[in-house]
Amino acid sequence: MPSATAPTTRCASPARSSPAKVIGEGANLGMTQRGRIEAAQARPAPQHRRHRQLRRVNTSDVEVNLKIALAVPMRDGRISREARNTLLHAMTEDVAALVLRNNYQQSLALSLAERRGSRTSASSSG
Repeated sequence: MPSATAPTTRCASPARSSPAKVIGEGANLGMTQRGRIEAAQARPAPQHRRHRQLRRVNTSDVEVNLKIALAVPMRDGRISREARNTLLHAMTEDVAALVLRNNYQQSLALSLAERRGSRTSASSSG
């Protein structure tokens, strides 16, 4: 059994020759910086980091907007902090579905914009 400090076996191949069309969540741990650069030069830039950031920002935006919407009722005494927190907790699944839908639409918009941009670049350079 190898020790926790034993070196790991490396299995590397050049990113520029990889047939991968998508780099999934967490895959950045499997690529060196040089590999990411090679992959981006060989095909459209990996979007995994963008997508993760979009989810974080969108989740935070929705949470903040809900808290803002509930601030006046809390201040007026129409809803307690405990009741607000219970309501927010009850909305978790709905918020998750909204964030996932927004993220899908944002990712699609980015992909379509990249595709239009690469077509525009190709047609203007020829």
